[in-house]
Amino acid sequence: MKTFTMSGMIERGPGGSIVAEGDDSPAGMQHKLGFVVGAVTERIAELGFQWNDATHVELYTAVEIPGAFDAMAVQASGALPRGIRWHRGRPPVVGLELELEARAVLREEAVQA
Repeated sequence: MKTFTMSGMIERGPGGSIVAEGDDSPAGMQHKLGFVVGAVTERIAELGFQWNDATHVELYTAVEIPGAFDAMAVQASGALPRGIRWHRGRPPVVGLELELEARAVLREEAVQA
């Protein structure tokens, strides 16, 4: 099995503009999520992978996104059987509402401090 790690993608569009800037309504969040899922899909493909190769998918957002997993299912369907970890918190970039990342690893270990 090949591995990859893709750093988080955010809703920053062409030219650095923020997709649906300031809009955390259900429709705005769905628009942002659709954009980011598309960007992650492209990045994974550039690395020579598909969603079904991902062993971990992480979604970070503090705002509820109605139908989020239905929206992701269209493009990220291969990742859904393994699950998506939804972290209820804002991405570490001021002004942004969500971040999505994916990776494929052979083995992952957690170390307690």
